[in-house]
Amino acid sequence: MGIAISASSRIGRTLVTNTQYAAFTDATGFTTHAEERGFGLVYGERFWEETEGASWRYPAGPVGPCWRDLPDHPAVHLCAGDADAYAAWALYSRSCREVTSSPL
Repeated sequence: MGIAISASSRIGRTLVTNTQYAAFTDATGFTTHAEERGFGLVYGERFWEETEGASWRYPAGPVGPCWRDLPDHPAVHLCAGDADAYAAWALYSRSCREVTSSPL
């Protein structure tokens, strides 16, 4: 018996990098859940801690490196809604590129 994966629940073959996520937020003005609430969860000495200002832009918080310092690292501090918004944009962007690059 095989496992069927529907088109609506596919997973990408590679992680979404900070550079890719930046292209999405630049194009759409999207704000992530972590950015809206003002903190992300960062692993401290022994457990996860709410870290003010932590988001995909500043994975360790404002005192750590910014996403530009880690361009090929995976985007972090994203919830399912953030990922869904990126996926919809990426699918739309890809279909637009295919239409504009198709010969007439």
